[in-house]
Amino acid sequence: MVKVKLISVGNIIYELDKEKIVGWKSKLFEVMSTIDEYPLTADSDTSDWGYSDTNLLNNLPAQNQGISTPNADITMYLLDVRIEDNYISRVLPRNQILLTFYQVKEILRREHIPLENLLLTHIYYYVILYRIKQGAWLSPSDEMQSHDAARGCLFDFCGEKEDCVRSCVSPTLCPSCIAYLQKHGLPVNEVKQVQRELKRIRRRFYDSACLFLNKHPYLSMLLTLAGTFIISIIANIIMK
Repeated sequence: MVKVKLISVGNIIYELDKEKIVGWKSKLFEVMSTIDEYPLTADSDTSDWGYSDTNLLNNLPAQNQGISTPNADITMYLLDVRIEDNYISRVLPRNQILLTFYQVKEILRREHIPLENLLLTHIYYYVILYRIKQGAWLSPSDEMQSHDAARGCLFDFCGEKEDCVRSCVSPTLCPSCIAYLQKHGLPVNEVKQVQRELKRIRRRFYDSACLFLNKHPYLSMLLTLAGTFIISIIANIIMK
């Protein structure tokens, strides 16, 4: 069981349902119960008010404030700023991961996708990489296992942030990624377990209904009229 520590740095992302993340049931990993919150005290140092890996590495809480994450195999920092190369996530030394919601949260809101889905897909992504490396340090080169084509696969690179929409709702493992994982020692039963758990990463029922009605405005109008008519009939019956 891989243990994952989450630390929020900088602006608090209020829409993120932390209880859902901490309570997520998985046979592959466990999210440690407390998500700590710390300010981002460093200034940006790249173009477009971005933050380089070096800048963040030198200013993350665990570096400057002596915060330890005992028993954590992976530490993931949650941010809302532009990071190096405008990526969504990046690997730092000692199994530290940067994950930013910068520009992505607006895309997910528009598509009625919970922000937790982005976080969960990235937890699975890095946990799997950690597993096939058998606990060795993750490195930036590990991210190259992602593919540029957006297939709705967990290993979509999402060079265009819009692509994350496809992999944030019931993501899959594409055949080439399954072959890669098995070649590098991930057991078949574990691959199947990943596939089962990924199916649970989906839109809430309310969000799915809203998206459906937004795409079918005439049906939405018809349902509204029908609902109004039915309520009117019920009200008349009650009044009598």
